Amino acid sequence: ANMRNVVVTLHTSSEVKLMPVEATLGCHELAVESPIKQFGEASAYDQYGFSILTLSGGYSGTSFAVENTSADKMLELTMDCDGSTNTRSHTGDLKRTVTVPPGEVELIHHLSPDEPHNPWGWTYALSFLQKAAEA
Repeated sequence: ANMRNVVVTLHTSSEVKLMPVEATLGCHELAVESPIKQFGEASAYDQYGFSILTLSGGYSGTSFAVENTSADKMLELTMDCDGSTNTRSHTGDLKRTVTVPPGEVELIHHLSPDEPHNPWGWTYALSFLQKAAEA
């Protein structure tokens, strides 16, 4: 079964009902991407049909996502953070390519310090390719 264990602590005077539900990839993606979409800072590349969304949590890390703002083109985008200092990605690789359908958002990296007690910083280079969306 696709179940995950969690610990929930509630402080309420209202009645609360909890029940197990199956963890789905769509639900997980929504939970990961929603904060970046809602609270992230957008760097628009309007002439190319995408925006890079950045959400920083101070010393706890920085998340990057890409939003394909094109109505009819697929976006293949590579974010290369290899020039960063004392930095790791949740993917295990500082260079990642994602393919994003029109109108969608895709998480690229959650970056954080590799050694938390040492200074860290990130930098990135972008490359991309646009293709006609498949019907």
